[in-house]
Amino acid sequence: MVPENLNSFNDFISTISDTVFSYRIRAFDDANYSTYSDTIAWFSVNSAPSSLQLEQIAQDTLKLTWQDNSIGEEYFRIDRKIDEKGWQMDYAHVPADTTHFLDYNTALYDTCSYKIFAVSGISHSDSTENAFIPFLPAPNNLEIQALSATEVKLTWKDNCHNEEGYRIFFKRGEIALWHPLNLTENTEEFTDENVIPGIMNYYKICAYYENDTSGFVEGNINTLPAPSNGQIELLSINNIKIFWNDNCNFEDGFKVDRKRGEDEWEVSYGIVNNNIEEWYDNNVEQLYTYYYRVYGYISNYYSDFLECSIFVKPSENILYVPNEYSTIQNAILNTNNGDSILVFPGLYAEHITYNGKNITVASLYLTTKDTSYISQTIIGGNLTGSVVTFENGESYDSFLNGFTITGGSGSQGGGIRCTNSSNPTLQNLIIRGNDASYGGGIACWYDSSPIIKNVIIIENTAEYDGGGISCAHDSDPYFHNLTITNNYANREGGGLATASNSKPSIINTILWKDYPNEISISTTHIPGATVYIQYSDIENGWQGFSNLDSDPLFENIIDFDLHLQANSPCIDRGNPDPQYNDPDGSRNDMGAYGGTGGDW
Repeated sequence: MVPENLNSFNDFISTISDTVFSYRIRAFDDANYSTYSDTIAWFSVNSAPSSLQLEQIAQDTLKLTWQDNSIGEEYFRIDRKIDEKGWQMDYAHVPADTTHFLDYNTALYDTCSYKIFAVSGISHSDSTENAFIPFLPAPNNLEIQALSATEVKLTWKDNCHNEEGYRIFFKRGEIALWHPLNLTENTEEFTDENVIPGIMNYYKICAYYENDTSGFVEGNINTLPAPSNGQIELLSINNIKIFWNDNCNFEDGFKVDRKRGEDEWEVSYGIVNNNIEEWYDNNVEQLYTYYYRVYGYISNYYSDFLECSIFVKPSENILYVPNEYSTIQNAILNTNNGDSILVFPGLYAEHITYNGKNITVASLYLTTKDTSYISQTIIGGNLTGSVVTFENGESYDSFLNGFTITGGSGSQGGGIRCTNSSNPTLQNLIIRGNDASYGGGIACWYDSSPIIKNVIIIENTAEYDGGGISCAHDSDPYFHNLTITNNYANREGGGLATASNSKPSIINTILWKDYPNEISISTTHIPGATVYIQYSDIENGWQGFSNLDSDPLFENIIDFDLHLQANSPCIDRGNPDPQYNDPDGSRNDMGAYGGTGGDW
């Protein structure tokens, strides 16, 4: 209180305080009070709001934020000006202690200016000011999903409210021109049905209003990306493995181009199905560098290349028979895993066993691909036991390649005996004139599942069953491109006998003129034996996909020429998967002379 008739008052306060000091005055006597005067206030420079920020959060919405530096204000006052049209005083009020405001009445592309004051009564603080030009908001959250090799779906978030529409720009490949396409307003997805696989397809999307456009959201996609992480491995002196990562969901398969040294590229030298991530080249020669290009394909479209190369050097230890060792068995005794034995033409009257070693024993066919070495390089057993024995768990890396196997005898497998979980790779062989109780040509017993490829089995006999091949006791061999003919068994399965839960798989094979029948399945002692046969010619027929029962029309079976005549029903009737194709690219033939080995 102050005495009557005064019209001033001095208050001692901190003039730099952030506290708002507000005042109002009224008169009184002993019994009555007048109304209050207007409120006035003291705002120091430190109590004014500061740091006004403007953010466009939608096409017609700006968000204002500031720092409240005062204690005791009544409210905040907002003034606004659009372009040069003059300030709208007291455009909006917000409660005390508030630090944000949404303005829903902005004008697109006009400058919007704002001032914020702290207010008490009729007094206010200094203001904080800022300006912003609202624009057409760009879309965001673009996602591109491949629906097929030639179709992708684009989705995005629409951040506008009054756009005329959306405009998509696209181009096929990095150096191509951009092409526009207009869409209606409020659109948030588009399906491109004209994608080109194997190249990058680029997209830019913006909103537009009259002649103005928003910013872009951008993305790209290749529906046929190249394989990656290519690796190459030399498995043996004539076998290379290439493997890679499949990065595509829609490829028809993968193709492999090959080049030897400075030779020309052999285009589509190898082909594998979709989702396959490896390929084997078993037709390489020593002392050459081999180059490979791996790429996915969809119809006539191709991905980029994955490239790799390898130099095929001779095995660190090649043993030569008879130059260094007089017998094959003596050479085997002096090998280590991974070594190779090259056998020159001649008759080797011996019985050989691999002793559990993963080695290659081969004629000169291995290095020359001259098929005459197969008939010239003979291992003969003189009818005193199996000619070749695998009985110590040999793996698929144990190779027997390019021989004639003859004159063997014994209880199981006169020509070749595989037993005790032995799984060698037997290829490019003639197995002829062998005799055994079971499996005159080959016996696969006791969990032994060899790979048998490009082999002729002819004129072998068995006392009981399996003149050509006997499979028993959980053995599951894989037969690929065999000709089995003119074999004799006293009881069952002149061509093939299987028993005791054996489940061999046979593909691209001919079984013909074997006695008493081509295939015998015995479940007398242990049930479960069966045989899976596809794309094969079986005399008197056999269940299985695309099998035949037709005379294969050999050139001259009496003179042991088992090539197919030109009108043979077995030509181009093997498995159509490109991995089995003949070297000329045509579909695989049934029998020993078809398939990737060409003449063998």
